[in-house]
Amino acid sequence: MSEPQSGPAPYGSPLLRAPPPRKRPVGRTLLWILLAVAVAVVAAVVLTPHGAKTGGGGGRGGGAAGRRPPTVIGVATAQSGDIPIQFMALGTVTPVANVIVHTHIAGTLTNVYFKEGQMVREGQLLALVDERPYDIALQQAEGQLLRDQALLTNARLDLKRYETLLAQDSIQGQQVDTQAALVKQDEGTVKTDQAAVGAAKLNVIYCHVTAPVSGRVGLRQVDAGNYVNIGDANGVVVITTLDP
Repeated sequence: MSEPQSGPAPYGSPLLRAPPPRKRPVGRTLLWILLAVAVAVVAAVVLTPHGAKTGGGGGRGGGAAGRRPPTVIGVATAQSGDIPIQFMALGTVTPVANVIVHTHIAGTLTNVYFKEGQMVREGQLLALVDERPYDIALQQAEGQLLRDQALLTNARLDLKRYETLLAQDSIQGQQVDTQAALVKQDEGTVKTDQAAVGAAKLNVIYCHVTAPVSGRVGLRQVDAGNYVNIGDANGVVVITTLDP
């Protein structure tokens, strides 16, 4: 072998020529091409939303306009509650009940237990009528009942005596019949007295003016010290039901 010469090689010298490129195997090249195509297909499938419309013609940006945003799916717990449904319209609201509270008896109003605009419950005490006259009437009815009950007891005892004497043939039967009728008469009187006592007790209850329904009270029509009557047109107060 000859030793390499020192200094620059002349033009066209074999030392300045590029080495010939190496030949890659054809199978490896095809494998890389197929792998690139597969990656591109997978990326297109993942990035393209389902149901998206591929834009054909239709001008500039037509393909982006036809696409929908991806659907987001979440998980929530089912709960019961009210659905806020509103209807915007003009109309008139009619309450279920609009009651004018009247007194069932006549008398002087001693106390008022409500304020205008207050919400009240059914059975709540609203006002009080002077109940002293009605307490006295109740006592009189009860006294009359006791008196007539004593007369009835005495009449029944006399009837038993007469029946015994009649059995001994000591008195006439007419006297026994008369005494039996007297017992019936006293029983009717006692029934009447019991009804009078019940009416007197009811009047004492009516001295307590209560709310017949639940709702909001309106303007107070009377004040403490006024004399109220059954026939008052305005009554004591007006209650309007708001629920429902």
